Amino acid sequence: AELQRWILDNLRAKWQTVQRKPEHLYGMLTGYQAQRWLTHEALRIAGVLDGGDRATSLPTWSDETLSKVVDHFLAVRFPTVLAALGIESPDPSRPMDGVSLLPLIAGADFKRGSPLAFQSRSELALIDGRYKLHSKLAAAGKDKLYDLSADPAEQKNLAAEKPALAAQLRKTLEEWQKSTKASLAGADYPK
Repeated sequence: AELQRWILDNLRAKWQTVQRKPEHLYGMLTGYQAQRWLTHEALRIAGVLDGGDRATSLPTWSDETLSKVVDHFLAVRFPTVLAALGIESPDPSRPMDGVSLLPLIAGADFKRGSPLAFQSRSELALIDGRYKLHSKLAAAGKDKLYDLSADPAEQKNLAAEKPALAAQLRKTLEEWQKSTKASLAGADYPK
């Protein structure tokens, strides 16, 4: 609750500036090490966008609306922080990206429940247990597969030796990418 109050108090303190120049809202929230798309996603989930890229009716936002925006921003950005503070997800019916790393921090056994996927421009990667698949969007069949336990420097491509595993991870990566695109289009967040 302290982090939530801190962000909320920062927004309140600069609210007049934000009302005059709504783009400052993005600037303030991206200042918490969040990328603009993530801030946009939190605003969209909170239901305060005009259907485009702008927040609606800033001058009429109530304190409740501001609080809702901060809650959704935290839920999207800070799963571990939320867990540490004992804050539940603002809307458990909607997916939360990321997982809490609290068990790992506490020294307990930690195993991800699902693979970790990410994308940067045209490059994608998926880590599932000890294996990592590295892929390029337009280069199907040229994926690289690494055993991170045996080869943490990713020097030996195992894709030719383990084609079934590479294909399975590629399919998981494609499913993740479809899901991510659907989520960005609003499919996970019905109105």
